[in-house]
Amino acid sequence: MSCGERRAEGFCDACLLEIFAVPAPTCGLCGRFLRSPGLPCRDCRQTAFAFSRARGAARYAGLLRALLRRFKLGNEMHLARPLGQLAADLAERECPRPGAVVPVPISRRKLLARGFNQAELLAESVAARLGRPMFPKALVRLRRAGKQAFLTRAGRIANAEGLFAPRKPLLGRPPDFTGKLVLLVDDVITTGATASACAAALRAMGAADVVAIAVGR
Repeated sequence: MSCGERRAEGFCDACLLEIFAVPAPTCGLCGRFLRSPGLPCRDCRQTAFAFSRARGAARYAGLLRALLRRFKLGNEMHLARPLGQLAADLAERECPRPGAVVPVPISRRKLLARGFNQAELLAESVAARLGRPMFPKALVRLRRAGKQAFLTRAGRIANAEGLFAPRKPLLGRPPDFTGKLVLLVDDVITTGATASACAAALRAMGAADVVAIAVGR
């Protein structure tokens, strides 16, 4: 899938070693890779997140960054399954029995241009591995947020506030997450601003807890 070596499916051992080349301790709250293990990082001590914890399968750098960009921006949908398996492996360790799996939604404009929501494809692998229900349309993005990449951390957090809401279906009722642990899935977690905004909307739908995971962190 990445180096061209023949294999039944997924990444070869050499590529997996490269993806996980720099194991490091993580912040106990946001999952940011740190020099010292376990404790909340400085940013988390200054920020109140709506999720209880966030984790990434591997550092968003090098080969993993290139693969995720090929998947999301290069329209290489064949990468959805092997990248989804990385997310599923992480979910089995961090949150094996959620009440529901929910992907982070993208804007209608991006969905029309790209043709797919990368988080939804990853969440399909996670839900299938865990044997839990997935709700791909639980949340809706209310507005365009602009380019998060060009914002500071504080700017990203402010920009994401109120960005997501429970989707109101034309027919039927929205999913009821009352008292449930919801597993939120995305391709990349950077500052945690997007994940926290989604978690706030899920809590408004009754979720008792939200754990966020992503392939890259």
